[in-house]
Amino acid sequence: MDWLKRIFIRLLCATCRQGNKADSFLIPAYTGLGNFIMMSPMVLALRRIRPAAKILILAGNTFGTECVYRAGDGIVDDVLLLPQGASFLEKVRFFLSLRRQRIGTAFIPFDASPSFYWWGVLLAGIPCRVGHSQDVLGIDMGWTRGVLTDEVPLRLDTHESDLHFDLLERITGRIERDYATHMTAGDPEVLEKWGMQPRGYIAIQLAAANATRTPKLWPRELFAALIRRLLDDGETLLLPGDANERPLIDAFLAAHAISSPRIVNVAGRTTVEEVSTLLKFARLVVCHDSGLMHISNAHHTPLIALYGPTDDVFTMPRSSSSRMLRHDLPCAPCMKNFAKTEPEVIQDCPIEFRCMREISVDEVHAACRDALARST
Repeated sequence: MDWLKRIFIRLLCATCRQGNKADSFLIPAYTGLGNFIMMSPMVLALRRIRPAAKILILAGNTFGTECVYRAGDGIVDDVLLLPQGASFLEKVRFFLSLRRQRIGTAFIPFDASPSFYWWGVLLAGIPCRVGHSQDVLGIDMGWTRGVLTDEVPLRLDTHESDLHFDLLERITGRIERDYATHMTAGDPEVLEKWGMQPRGYIAIQLAAANATRTPKLWPRELFAALIRRLLDDGETLLLPGDANERPLIDAFLAAHAISSPRIVNVAGRTTVEEVSTLLKFARLVVCHDSGLMHISNAHHTPLIALYGPTDDVFTMPRSSSSRMLRHDLPCAPCMKNFAKTEPEVIQDCPIEFRCMREISVDEVHAACRDALARST
């Protein structure tokens, strides 16, 4: 069937309009929130060097349309929503309707482009299609290689934002790489709902991954000890999380007999924009490698990020106010350069995620006190 796809691709390529608008760009973002945010330096750079360009973001979930970008925000011209669960005919109609936009360039990042998007850019008649080749991973690209007009080698040992810059530079030439990320937030009035004052609390992320099992969590008994120390220090603590994580956080507080009027549990009670606002005005955030980490980093909120199996080179927060804590075990990080997925780590780890357990309470507490001292 691969040969049939290749023939069909050649036929579709012949329909792409070479006279489309050169300064019109389509950027897909079928990713998690953190990956979406790490793509923003490329989008910001495109707007900076091509101020008159038309920039369209295509997303499959609403956090793109509600939180990372908004149409008319001066960064992007529009955020288009096409859920991955849309029917075949809905997807075909959507991409055919894009032909009226006369888009000149489609970016195809390796981690943000489901297979229907590869077909869609051809249906949309986009003549310039710039994407990552994945030969370095030993992946046979098959029919997808025929979609690309410009192949950009995927580099290992590289931050995700740099991989996006690589795509942009294929079109623009060498640019200055600014790693500041973008995330919207609301007004500080949101804090009043929870009785909070700007810079008056520390946000602690107890859960992650929408409550699914993940190897990147710091052990809960260590979090309990850290929380008690911070309460003894007189700190007010905010516990963010989504609706799926709320039962886990409630159970954690009950199991460790932690109760204080200076603990505010907002898990499951906030929108993404509201939690973004709460993280923006926090005095400090302690979290895992997660979307909440990238939100905090985008707002330059002082941040302590706890790293274990995930690839810190690929996802690390790059704001000067962010700090990573991790231990150099011989096997860590086992997810480096896409070697393993989280489910594979859970299945294969013979030492019960020691890379996370070896980050001590003393170490995290000392980092918190240092960060708080620097922020005053």
